[in-house]
Amino acid sequence: MIAVLESHGARRIADVRCDTGILANRIQRELHPDEAYGLDVSEGMIDEARQRFSLVQWCISPAEQLPFTDGTLNGVVTTSAFQFFNQAAALQEFYRVVAPQGLAIVAVVSPSAL
Repeated sequence: MIAVLESHGARRIADVRCDTGILANRIQRELHPDEAYGLDVSEGMIDEARQRFSLVQWCISPAEQLPFTDGTLNGVVTTSAFQFFNQAAALQEFYRVVAPQGLAIVAVVSPSAL
């Protein structure tokens, strides 16, 4: 995911359902984007992420109602959480907030891959 974002030149990136912020922090630390956001519906997860990593902008938000205006981001990612979303609504939101030529990346683990 980091390599794809880097090769695409993403500079405003949101990690949706970021949990404790490990990926959002890696994005910030390794890619040095202009803006890195970590979003989760759990206040506890966001509190923990905020305590661990100070350079990411943390937000409490569901995947289906992202707090960005249309075309604000050029990278939206989510890992191992898509199955918990209203998938159609989340995809609609991802594409709403991603600028033209931006990326929306969904990574899931398939039980058959385990």
